[in-house]
Amino acid sequence: MARKAAAPSYLHHKASGQAYTRINGKMVYLGEFNSRESREKWAEIVSDWSAGNLDKYGESVSISRLCVAYVKHSERYYRKGGKQTSEVCRVRCSMRCDAFNAQLPACVQRCLSVFVCI
Repeated sequence: MARKAAAPSYLHHKASGQAYTRINGKMVYLGEFNSRESREKWAEIVSDWSAGNLDKYGESVSISRLCVAYVKHSERYYRKGGKQTSEVCRVRCSMRCDAFNAQLPACVQRCLSVFVCI
């Protein structure tokens, strides 16, 4: 069984005297080590990490944003003679598939319900 990812650690960068943590393999500097401000920044990062909101630290994309972005991409990409092809409808319908939506939270399902097949 795979191990769960550990919460970001509060670390000391000895050369600079700053506190830092690693998010998605990148170092995020928090300020002077053991200062109140650096501890507050670290606490904010840990709460973002536990909620899955790491967009501002890079490389984390939610499923709903990815789905919406792909539908928008398909509307621009799948064109013939200036009109959308039937592939756009297939993409929209696949994003609304019941089996797929059953795994998503209600707020994401509402977001995807905007994409109706014509």
